[in-house]
Amino acid sequence: MSKRTFKNRFFSQLAVVLLGAFLVEYSAAAQLAERCADNFGTKYERRLFKYQSFGAELRTTKVLGNFNLSFRDQIPNNWNGKTYVFTPGLSKSSLFFEPLVEPLLAAGFRVVRFDPFNIGGTLTANRAPMKSASLEFDAEAQAEAIKSLKLSPGSIYLVGHSRGAAVALITAKLLGPNYIARIDMADPYVRWLADAYQQQTSETIAANIRLLNFFNPFMYWPGTKGAFEMTTRMWSDAWAKFGIDAVMGASNFEDLVRKEIANRPASENTGLEPEVEIAGIMAQYNAMKGASILDVASAASQQGVQVGVWTAKDDPLVPEIVLREIEAQLHLNPNSSNLKIVDGGHNSPIEKPREFLAWLLRP
Repeated sequence: MSKRTFKNRFFSQLAVVLLGAFLVEYSAAAQLAERCADNFGTKYERRLFKYQSFGAELRTTKVLGNFNLSFRDQIPNNWNGKTYVFTPGLSKSSLFFEPLVEPLLAAGFRVVRFDPFNIGGTLTANRAPMKSASLEFDAEAQAEAIKSLKLSPGSIYLVGHSRGAAVALITAKLLGPNYIARIDMADPYVRWLADAYQQQTSETIAANIRLLNFFNPFMYWPGTKGAFEMTTRMWSDAWAKFGIDAVMGASNFEDLVRKEIANRPASENTGLEPEVEIAGIMAQYNAMKGASILDVASAASQQGVQVGVWTAKDDPLVPEIVLREIEAQLHLNPNSSNLKIVDGGHNSPIEKPREFLAWLLRP
């Protein structure tokens, strides 16, 4: 075979695979965009500030030197000595969990709910957003605040949703298994979705390449297969990451937050300039890029911290590849009551409050 013929076959074959890779990636990105729009769009708009008008009065305490941390602390008359501590997800305040509070109080549980840094009462108390609103900083502050409540060791149940689940897990690791009875992570943030979906797309592309190799004897020529796969994967990975990063870009989310702050009832205003609140939420968002709790999950599991995971089948923010990773790090048995997979979307704990409460109160 002449060099020209070889080159023509090589590059024509490469073009076919790259086109297939692009179509796979484009389809994955389009599906992700549609599903995220459903969660961050109309459904999310209705919930972003839905619970801002209800709940116990906020308390504020000093943590980590000179920072203010606000929380709601409700103690029933028939307190059974056990306490549920809630941490909300990205952009949400302690009032996100309002539908769960009354049944827990009626059952005798004390209920503590935090406003994370850059959100709600904590943002108001500090008067300005933190530029680096990391998961670790929230966790360290909450661990200090929990200790200040002088709760009995082994009587504390941590519950976090989405970003708050990651914060709660880090808090549990800081406090240790003797202090925490259990931590339950609802629709948990595990690692940055752009990375997870890029990996998932790349795995699909690799599977397609293997299938193509099987049906194309030309690919088994010495040296051709390795060079072809390396070149194809380099371009397909770049395409996948570019597409997913574009889908997960902050611009649409920032516009959504700005719209919701502008349209919310006057009773929900914090007294701060809207751009201050937007900057605080975006600092939370940007601090999550590249963040992963897989190592923390592994360490907490080795410590003996009891962990449960609740997630929804149709939640695009907790894709299957990420769920498998967190299950492995926590050594969760698929048949265990500590793993609960339900129908629904990313806000499943308040979409299914009765079912979620029943799971929280499991033995």
